[in-house]
Amino acid sequence: MALTPESQKALMDILKVKQPESIAAPIQPKIGTNPLTEAYYNYIEGDPLAQQVSGGDPLKKLLRFASEFVPGINTELAQRRGDKVGEALSYLDALGAASVPAKAVAKGAEKAADFTKDMMFLHNTSQAALKNYESLGGIPSPSIAVTQKDIPFTGFGDITLVGNPKNFNPNNLKNKIYSSDAYTPRSPVPFRLADKDAYKRLKDDYKDIANKYEIKMSNIVDDMYEQSFKKNAANSYGNSDINRFFDYEVAPKIKFLQEKGINVEPVYKGGMELEIRPYTFRDKTPMLGLFNKKTGEKIYSETNTEFNRDLLERTKESNEKISIDNFATKKKIDKELEKFNSSDYENWVVNEKNKYLQDDLFFKSGGYFDNPKTKEYSLDNLVNYMKKQPQIGGEGDGIGTKGIGRLKAALTGKFKSLDEIKQSKSQIIDKEKAKDVYEKTENEFFDIANNLYDSLPNQSSYNQFSFIDDVSDLIFNAIQKGGGKKEIKESFDVYNISNQQVNKIQKFLNNLEKAPVSYFEAKPTRAVGLDEFSGAIVPEATPKETLDLLKSYGINIEKYDPFIEPSRTQARDKFQNQMFNYVLPAPLLAGAIATQDKE
Repeated sequence: MALTPESQKALMDILKVKQPESIAAPIQPKIGTNPLTEAYYNYIEGDPLAQQVSGGDPLKKLLRFASEFVPGINTELAQRRGDKVGEALSYLDALGAASVPAKAVAKGAEKAADFTKDMMFLHNTSQAALKNYESLGGIPSPSIAVTQKDIPFTGFGDITLVGNPKNFNPNNLKNKIYSSDAYTPRSPVPFRLADKDAYKRLKDDYKDIANKYEIKMSNIVDDMYEQSFKKNAANSYGNSDINRFFDYEVAPKIKFLQEKGINVEPVYKGGMELEIRPYTFRDKTPMLGLFNKKTGEKIYSETNTEFNRDLLERTKESNEKISIDNFATKKKIDKELEKFNSSDYENWVVNEKNKYLQDDLFFKSGGYFDNPKTKEYSLDNLVNYMKKQPQIGGEGDGIGTKGIGRLKAALTGKFKSLDEIKQSKSQIIDKEKAKDVYEKTENEFFDIANNLYDSLPNQSSYNQFSFIDDVSDLIFNAIQKGGGKKEIKESFDVYNISNQQVNKIQKFLNNLEKAPVSYFEAKPTRAVGLDEFSGAIVPEATPKETLDLLKSYGINIEKYDPFIEPSRTQARDKFQNQMFNYVLPAPLLAGAIATQDKE
């Protein structure tokens, strides 16, 4: 709760804070040189952001809350956070609520509510993903960025869904919101089983093409066979390899063109008459050259050694032999394919896959190697699976999952309200503008990893790249156990690291915890309906089918030019009604209304 006027005055006197004299022309509060001043601010801000959000020292939390209502002190706190809006609002404490006429409340309430609206819930996605969501009946536990309206948020798809804040408010326990990207679990990738005889039919259907164009089909035929067994399908890359074959390889393109009545003849290379001759380079170096017999043109050369003579013999043989020029043939096929709409080929590919693959979708829900567990790819199953995974740092293995982003995630806190999110918004900074901070933190981590590697007694038995991942894992484990010196020492016990190295790791964690983020992550542990989003920001060339899908859920659409970089971010301004703001305390709300009324 807020302090009484008497307590406010006493605290201001102790810290020698002068109250602003007016709201119309605020005077920046003058902070005295009393050593208690700096000690007080340092004390109440001593908890890192994650603890300020999730708990921390109860006394510090109480004093932080109370100080937000004391004129002058709240100004200094806002300045320290870099919170310009909070600083502006702090000046409003110079006015008492009693001095605001009732008519101002009625007239200015809406304006005051809009005073600090600039935070949004954004989910980036794609046309294909939207189709999948509609088929499932919703989005399974999506990751949603919570950021300021002017900070870019790209990646994960060229369509941005704008969430209605009331649907993602963390006062609902299923609406988790973290103070950074928490590296939460991703939705599993679905796979389809192949028919039992699919591999035979695939081999027969593409036999003539494979022979004529010298295409090896053995790998894709083997993949199709493996994909006919649920156990193998869950544990292999077969499904992705099959998709890659039909989506990108040349054989299906040839078959598509043949069915359209277009036969593209292969382009051949070779058939040259060549000879190998010795010659002397201008610096007297003895050389061997591969020459065209007819023109005398030198094709290739190497120094005159037995090894290089063998190399030239093989080069001569391959160039004299007549064979298909795969590059030139593919270029010729792609040129013919360009005469059709891309959707023509895409639809054909869908039908071609359906000849060999079953309709039902599955996903791998656990188990490895000879005992995988699979489940039907349904909304309920996906949500239940994702809920059971570790939420913080549960993204899984892969490129980038062992870096400092995951360590930052381990230090994350949870927000309990939209107000807490808004009050922490100074932590959100455009990644490009904070590039130096990110690089400094990353370099600090690699310095630690390299220092530990250099101190290994049996260094040659370690791969340096995998060792860096090991260091990341051990620091992650230490954070999960508390992140103190004792936990760091215990986590690295196998390496017997020095106290100096422990201190270096703890300093790194302190710096990482204070490092800015480009967004907070909302992670509803539930199914999210498309109708929980009020807006969509889409590229100008988005197909009508996708636009109609969005409109069917009552989603308002704003288009952007993908070739003008800022236009996607600027389009958010059209969704002011989906931005959320502080719920101001009564005295501040009255002051804000009064100020708006004067304007």
